[in-house]
Amino acid sequence: MIKVLLVTNDSALERMLFVTLTINGLTVVPVGLMSEVTSSLNNDSFNAILVDENFSDICPLIREKGFHTPILVMGNPSLRFEGIDYISKPFEFPELKMRMNEMFRRKRPPMENFLNLGHMTIDAAKSIVMIKDRMVSLGKMEVAILVSLARKTGKIVSKEKMRMDLEAQGHFFNTTIFHHIKNLKRKLKEVSGETLQIKSVTGEGYQLLIE
Repeated sequence: MIKVLLVTNDSALERMLFVTLTINGLTVVPVGLMSEVTSSLNNDSFNAILVDENFSDICPLIREKGFHTPILVMGNPSLRFEGIDYISKPFEFPELKMRMNEMFRRKRPPMENFLNLGHMTIDAAKSIVMIKDRMVSLGKMEVAILVSLARKTGKIVSKEKMRMDLEAQGHFFNTTIFHHIKNLKRKLKEVSGETLQIKSVTGEGYQLLIE
């Protein structure tokens, strides 16, 4: 589960981000005082810190304390610090999501760039999937799902394991996952026929089957 520390004393911004991020599967811990920031970081582990511009002075202190959690400052503070990301206000959620995904991708550990499974080759870094020399047109989320399944080909991947895999690849796991899986099944069938199949296992998860 992606956990975000939200630093703001703007009640409207806090409410909007808390609801939006929670709906998208993230855990949000809001704090409104600078003294609460370091204590929260000492007592818990976070994947990202969202800092309102009025609190931007806390950024160098967070680094001095030895915390390397990605930080995204919301707004345009008078001072900017190296190694800190910024997003201008006002912003829409898709832009925030894109900026957070960029931070997660930079921080995530290296993964296998290439997966070869029978007639299928996956270049995860470039989001390219080839089946029998034919390119399959997939979105980044669909590629991420396929990578999660391909690493456990023939085995059931639980929804929790897939969620962890997607978050490690820098993607939010939310209810749209089912739409992406449906599209992925259709696109693989169009190119491979019955050679590649994604099977839904009720109550357990999904598995990639290769004949």
